[in-house]
Amino acid sequence: MTRLPAYAERFFAAKVSEFDGLCHRVDEDEGGWDYVVELPHRDYDGPADSQPPRQRAFVQVKSIEGLKTSVPITLSNLRKSAQDPSPWFVVLIKKRHGEPVLYIKHFWTDLIARSLKMIRAADVNGVKINKRSMSISFTEGDIISGDFIKWMQECIDTQGDYIIEKRRLYTEIGHEKGYGTAKLLFAEHTNDEIFKEFLGIGNGLKISSFEYVPERFSVPDYSRKVSETGGTVYITPQPQGTCDVRFRSSLTDAAFHMTGMMYAMPFAPEAPIRVSAPPVEILFSPQQVAMNMVMRFNEPAPLDHWHTYSRLKLWSMKGPLRVELWLGSRKIDSSIIIDRQTGQNLDWEKLYSLAEAIRTIANDRNIRDLSFSLADINAHITDLGYLSEGCAPLVRFQCDATTPLAPGVTSFLHYSLSELAGWTFGHLIRRTVLQDVIDGGKRIITAGPFDILETYAFKDAGPEERALVKDDYERVLRDLEKREHPLGFGDFGTYIREMQFLSNEPNEST
Repeated sequence: MTRLPAYAERFFAAKVSEFDGLCHRVDEDEGGWDYVVELPHRDYDGPADSQPPRQRAFVQVKSIEGLKTSVPITLSNLRKSAQDPSPWFVVLIKKRHGEPVLYIKHFWTDLIARSLKMIRAADVNGVKINKRSMSISFTEGDIISGDFIKWMQECIDTQGDYIIEKRRLYTEIGHEKGYGTAKLLFAEHTNDEIFKEFLGIGNGLKISSFEYVPERFSVPDYSRKVSETGGTVYITPQPQGTCDVRFRSSLTDAAFHMTGMMYAMPFAPEAPIRVSAPPVEILFSPQQVAMNMVMRFNEPAPLDHWHTYSRLKLWSMKGPLRVELWLGSRKIDSSIIIDRQTGQNLDWEKLYSLAEAIRTIANDRNIRDLSFSLADINAHITDLGYLSEGCAPLVRFQCDATTPLAPGVTSFLHYSLSELAGWTFGHLIRRTVLQDVIDGGKRIITAGPFDILETYAFKDAGPEERALVKDDYERVLRDLEKREHPLGFGDFGTYIREMQFLSNEPNEST
């Protein structure tokens, strides 16, 4: 091994000490570096037993004579510099006008990229990297005459989390154009099948042959080429951006809008555009617009999906559903006929009312992770029905005209509770009476606009939580009775069931 001139060793070690660093020389250059430099302790005002250790850097020191300011370093040593997440520096010491001068470079992005590119090229050509060198040139701008230890520390601090960033450079640099080139020969497929796969909604494409050549820095490595015959390719596309999707059941209806992710195939202008706004999937093409919504009986889905699904199904009962796709200032306007056979046994109006009632409570109680299935709904369909009926536009109470009920009822008050997917949801509602009349032998009281005075959402509710709702109801009823004539029904579902049991009529209230 060629050692540094004695003056260079003494000069470098003295400079490190001058600026409060510690310098450790290695006897053999097998590690790719000549010195380990411990940087000065940082300012620290915590307990002595918790003070962080000195940060260290590896330094390779070179010295040459003459006018040249470039030095060769073997690719094997450069690879060690790139692999190691610790800081590395390259120092050149040479005499100018009889005095030693220190040049220094931080082994960072440019040097890492140059080194790895030459290493890749040497490997592809079958050259051992310990037999090939790369020249590193220094310029006047690399001369540091002052506190170069502080300069090294600043180089390290500028990178943020140095270890993470250097590892990222080592693994990612050179792959800006990809990790290789692949060639596929597809088996026979229709254009529709190919389009759907590239848009992310296909079932895979059968291939007859596949070839992949890895690349880095656009240098192909044919020695590691992968070749296969047969197989299936699954493609995961990247969205092109977001768009606004608007639905209307008629031109005079306010739009129901959603934000969707847009997928397109720039290399195939004739391909459809896919818009994904779960649970809705839409394919826009020049010939037609297709929409798909899937909800399975035992498969939980988020509340917003149920709300969207039931609303669009309900609107579609009126005829073709209008849909607009807005891409910036551009609009694609069309209509869609939803498959009415899907879920034909469901009452979509009631399902939508139920989803709307639950969503109002969940939003008020800031519940963001609620999911449930149709099986969960069926398990508590009766109480859920009363919960949603409590939010109907009108509620009418009917009784015999001789019933001892004082005239001039001003409001209705009731509460509802229902289980759903491990939650107990409820609300306390006050309605304003619109009409209180006697028609023949019947007294009919109709209440319309309502206020939700309180919402409730309990996870794994017990008797105490249910009692809390009843206590709130009774407290509000007593307060109303001080200034008006309210009619209190208590638990709305319990009241309806009792009236059905006591009366021969289908309902005492509707």
